[in-house]
Amino acid sequence: NSAALGHHSSMFIRESMPSLPREERPRVLIVDDDEMSRTSAAAILSDDGFEVIEACSGQEALQICERVTPDVVMLDVQMPGMNGYETCVALRERPGGFDQLILITTGLEDAESIEHAYDAGATDFIAKPINFQLLRHRMRYLVRGRRDRQLAEDRIARMAFYDELTGLPNRAFL
Repeated sequence: NSAALGHHSSMFIRESMPSLPREERPRVLIVDDDEMSRTSAAAILSDDGFEVIEACSGQEALQICERVTPDVVMLDVQMPGMNGYETCVALRERPGGFDQLILITTGLEDAESIEHAYDAGATDFIAKPINFQLLRHRMRYLVRGRRDRQLAEDRIARMAFYDELTGLPNRAFL
């Protein structure tokens, strides 16, 4: 996996527990310039069964997203260069970015900061210091919600184009 992503001194891929096959493990990209915050979150999520990729800047996150598609991007707001809000907007503008799950984290808990996060396109928001038990649940909920929505959409498409009794293509399919 690290060969596919190229070599970046600040990027780190943390393998999750082998309880799920690699292709079924949810992938989280953690973007934070604070190494301690990033590695703490990565360790917790990795232990919880996620495949974790780490980046220390918004620019690095965008480069990683060119090569891999994370299930969730966890962005810190306060980073040098491209901040979390700007990175969120840039992720949304990418092909398929509308469906990207983005969790914004910040030590700023005022209403304006929270509003700015959602205006930038955040799916969810969590305040720092991070309650890691809450983070685990939020990540599971985000990933499960996406999978449930995809299953429902697939079922609706199947019902629209196939006969439920026979499984054969229906008139709308033809």
